[in-house]
Amino acid sequence: MRLIDGDLDVFDDGSVTLISTPGHTPGSQSLLVHLRNSGFIILSGDVVHLEENFAKSRVPSLNTDKRASVESMDKIRQIITTYNATMFINHDKKQTDGLKLLPAFYD
Repeated sequence: MRLIDGDLDVFDDGSVTLISTPGHTPGSQSLLVHLRNSGFIILSGDVVHLEENFAKSRVPSLNTDKRASVESMDKIRQIITTYNATMFINHDKKQTDGLKLLPAFYD
């Protein structure tokens, strides 16, 4: 086990990066994955629960730190811009219904 403070390039090659996105809870993380054909994908963790909330910087009342939540959303926006990344929002059923699901996959 390894305690991580901040971001971490897991394999030191840019293929998988843990992104510190506190706010929902202290220590929350998202994951940036670089796939050969699909490009950069962000697995959002709990940085945001719905696409509309992300677009409007709405913070759920159950989050432990509103300011950190907004800062984490801003950080993810910057990553999206920098890497032309696509974000998969874990709790957004509307978005999930349009994603490839098993047995289909992103590569």
